[in-house]
Amino acid sequence: MVDLIHFNKNEFLEGPDLQERFGLRGRNMMQLAQLNTPIAPGFLIDAETVASGRLDEELTIEVLTSAVSKIEKLTNKTYNAPDRPMLFKAVASPSIQIGSIRSVHTIGINDEVAAGFGKYCGEEFAYHEYRHYLESFSVRFLGRKSAEFSEIDKANKKASHKDVCKLYRDKVVPDFPQNGYEQLRRVLTAMTAAYMDDPMNEGIEAAMLVQTMVYGNYGDKSYNGNFYSRDIVTGAPKLTGYFGHNEFDTLPEDAEDINKIDKKYLAELKDIATKLEEKFLDIRQIKFVIEESMTWVVEQNPVDAKSTQAEMRTLLDLHGKGLVSREKMITSIPPTQLQDLLHPVINHETTRKMKKVSGGIAGSPGAAVGRVAFSTRALLSEFRRSSLMGVNSDLILVMEHTEAEDVEAIEMGKAVIACGAYSSHAPVVSRSLRKPCLLYDDLKFQGGQMIMGGVKIKEFDTISLEVPTYTDPTVWFGKADLVYPDTAENGLEEFVSKFEGLTGDFRVYGNARNVNDIEVALKLGAEGIGTFPCDSLLMMPGNLELFREALLLTDPKKRDAALSKLETRLEKDFLAIFQKVGERKICIELLNAPLAEFLPHDPAEQKAVYKAMAKKHAGVSEDEFQNRASQLRNINPMLGQRGSRIAISYPDLYETLVAAIFQGAYACSKSKGKMPEIELLVPAVIGDTEMRFIRYGRNIEGTIIRGIKGVERDLMAKWEVKEFPIPYKVGASIELPSAALMGGHLAKQSDFFSIDTQMLTQTTNGMSYDDVNSFLPSYTQYDILKDNPFQILSTPVKELIATASHFGKMTRPDLRIGLSGIHASDPVNIDFAFFTQLNFVSCNPFGVPIAKLAVVQRNLERAKG
Repeated sequence: MVDLIHFNKNEFLEGPDLQERFGLRGRNMMQLAQLNTPIAPGFLIDAETVASGRLDEELTIEVLTSAVSKIEKLTNKTYNAPDRPMLFKAVASPSIQIGSIRSVHTIGINDEVAAGFGKYCGEEFAYHEYRHYLESFSVRFLGRKSAEFSEIDKANKKASHKDVCKLYRDKVVPDFPQNGYEQLRRVLTAMTAAYMDDPMNEGIEAAMLVQTMVYGNYGDKSYNGNFYSRDIVTGAPKLTGYFGHNEFDTLPEDAEDINKIDKKYLAELKDIATKLEEKFLDIRQIKFVIEESMTWVVEQNPVDAKSTQAEMRTLLDLHGKGLVSREKMITSIPPTQLQDLLHPVINHETTRKMKKVSGGIAGSPGAAVGRVAFSTRALLSEFRRSSLMGVNSDLILVMEHTEAEDVEAIEMGKAVIACGAYSSHAPVVSRSLRKPCLLYDDLKFQGGQMIMGGVKIKEFDTISLEVPTYTDPTVWFGKADLVYPDTAENGLEEFVSKFEGLTGDFRVYGNARNVNDIEVALKLGAEGIGTFPCDSLLMMPGNLELFREALLLTDPKKRDAALSKLETRLEKDFLAIFQKVGERKICIELLNAPLAEFLPHDPAEQKAVYKAMAKKHAGVSEDEFQNRASQLRNINPMLGQRGSRIAISYPDLYETLVAAIFQGAYACSKSKGKMPEIELLVPAVIGDTEMRFIRYGRNIEGTIIRGIKGVERDLMAKWEVKEFPIPYKVGASIELPSAALMGGHLAKQSDFFSIDTQMLTQTTNGMSYDDVNSFLPSYTQYDILKDNPFQILSTPVKELIATASHFGKMTRPDLRIGLSGIHASDPVNIDFAFFTQLNFVSCNPFGVPIAKLAVVQRNLERAKG
């Protein structure tokens, strides 16, 4: 005798073998029943019985009658009868996902039942279902041909469904079984035989699942709908979806917001959503039917098309309830996916009345709003015109294909739409520039117009573009609002706070150019500031004017006076910075940029600077001013007089900066009782002799170069202290191959190495960061370069870093070495940093959470062994 296993909210099985016995669908039904979820009741025939071949013999009408009677009591319906008729669906339930499985619906309908069913759901609907069932059942289980039914359909196009059903019965299937139990038996035995005979299913056992059907069009107290357990974009714990009233199936555009359903039902649906999330530990999509005031869950599934923010918010909430461990939460999100939380998105509330086109390939994620330009020339011309007029210059480049000459337009524009593949020119450049790019092949250009997905748009009309990683890209034809990321609101800051104590000995710092950058970096989990360039302070109003005087005045006294005033101003700037950093580390990069970068380039501005200086300092001639400015210019700024070379040519500039740093730290310790861990970084060094000069100075023929140590001594005398009260370290910035190759010698004069990966990539590969996009697409297209060398460290650069690390630590085992710059947040480069036994990475503030998550995941993986 066949044993039929029931499932409903009061009856279910538990155990580790549910999937093996009842397949995926059957296991899911049992799991839902365990949660007391109001699932439509049914029964299962287990996989062993299905495989035994006994079903045709043992699945009798009596067995089915007994099983169905139990379901009738639960649903208050009757099977095989016209009064409150109950109908079934049946489907195979394999133990693994094997693609589409054909199911059979409306089992049990016949002439009498159709008439009775029509009293509840309407005659038109009832006979529509009967008509479809007559054909599908007869073709699959009675050996009829589809053409037999098609002939009747063609000859009776205006006939009602009821009349067509009679014609089917009279002319094609007079032997159609009117007994619902016989229908059910035939369906189950035939489906079982078909499944077992299919060679594609060999070795994959399956159960059979039978479930009662429920209808959202069963009267005034009936509904149907579909919703998510929370917002799949924001992650807010609020149902999002729709419902229809007294309808079998409602289209989203014709439906109402799920939150507007009767409060009684909304409370039930919220409870169901919470139970399912807490069971499956993820957002769920739930299809439901309310039939005559009774709520039934028809289907529930995981949600693939959800944003990173929604996924993260869900994990945080589940972790807060103690349902997900910290480790599970942290390892569930790939580090690079956090980028989704750091760029703007379209406010969908502002797009409701706009035409839209969805689809295409996400060439580079992001969102943008702007006017479309159909060529590089048009975009650049309109950008200049609108900039001069002070009007909106946000433009989006739309072309069939882009090439090297279009790079400038991609750089100036907000986004790109083009045809092509993921590795074609437009997306390669866009990813390099971190700009949105949509690849959409259905683009046509006709006489100043573009046709996209059947929608026409003129050049310089406005569109809104969103290219997410979690669902299809969309273009709206109109101006939408952009929502810029709020890391407190979107949950990123809370998520990052969960990393506490998991980075081990490896450190993640943030690079900053101002106090705001410091705040953002620390808020997003930075353990300190890895690089803060003095250059950015020297560019600030008030400081810049004094620095220019120090550069351009030739009178030693006037020049010293300018430096003294500059030192006082910088001391206050550093005090504010140190107060913001607290007791964390801050590495201050000493003067790096070529001195000409601080001078005006525009002739009119040069004239204004000269006049201001001449007014302040009598006796300064314009010729003298121009000659001095010319002396400071470099032919090749990147490899000219910059960094450590300035320290040696103009030591008093470095001494001024170092004195301001120390005095700012001293003032901080006096006012706050604490100060940061201060590091001084010397940029663009070649080897150890430069570092020794900069650290200790030199006394040659009466010329005293104080160096950092000399500044320290002078301040000790000024403060009248015997020991220098500010602990600090001095390190070298590895930007040049020579510095990396001399790592062993350089370590003798350095407390740490900070590897400027952008500069080292440029000087090693002979590639300019600013020009790489002009040839990179060709290099990747022809497989000359696998990756963008300014995103993933190239092999020769990695060799140099490994050399610097190996020999540096041989000389000085306590030497700390890390990556700093544009490569430092990429998980691939962080893997390399671990492999090479580096100690830290330092990246831009918004890269900090990405880098930190990569480090934490690496440590958790390593802890598992």
